Amino acid sequence: MSRQEDVGFAENFLKRDGRLNRWRYFKRFFALIVMVIAAVGVIVGIISAFENSAIVILGALVLIVVLLATIYPFFCLMVRRLHDMNKSENFAYAYFAVYIVVSMLSGILEDEYEDLAAGMGLIIFVVNLYITLSPGTKGDNQYGSDPLE
Repeated sequence: MSRQEDVGFAENFLKRDGRLNRWRYFKRFFALIVMVIAAVGVIVGIISAFENSAIVILGALVLIVVLLATIYPFFCLMVRRLHDMNKSENFAYAYFAVYIVVSMLSGILEDEYEDLAAGMGLIIFVVNLYITLSPGTKGDNQYGSDPLE
């Protein structure tokens, strides 16, 4: 099996099959983060320019849609990175379930549960470090050819 270079947004960010080495994963993850921050900045800037509550509500809905739309590209990157480590995508499903729960709970938890949300956030951070820094399997594995060959 020979590795083919990803071309275009869909192949770089929306493809779940194949493998993705650490460096490419980091670059794509960082690029996605920058795109999200830029989009959020623009939307928040537009919202803050208006005092009309209808525009603020519409802007908040657009912001939620943008943030939800980024979950799938992040998921795909993680799946391909896990495939490089010869791990199943089931790990990514569990990770995103925890991530979504933590995100929802962090906004609604009482002060007495802040430590729980912070602990879960720390777990998410450690898992991200593991996925980013762990080497992939050398040579071909069940998910494809070695992306470093």
